[in-house]
Amino acid sequence: MRLHDDMEAVEEKRARYEEELDRVNDMLTESESRRQALQKEVDLLVEQVTAFSGTFYADLLLIFW
Repeated sequence: MRLHDDMEAVEEKRARYEEELDRVNDMLTESESRRQALQKEVDLLVEQVTAFSGTFYADLLLIFW
């Protein structure tokens, strides 16, 4: 009977860890989507600065980014 209880406890832990893994994977996917969106915004700003004032200021933006 004890082995059965131990196996049940391990299965419950496995299920909880699997749920946590799914949650963390969802967070990672969302973070990557946000990072890509922000990168597009940065790239657009660099293009705008370059078009407006030449490459000097765009290079400074890239250095500090």
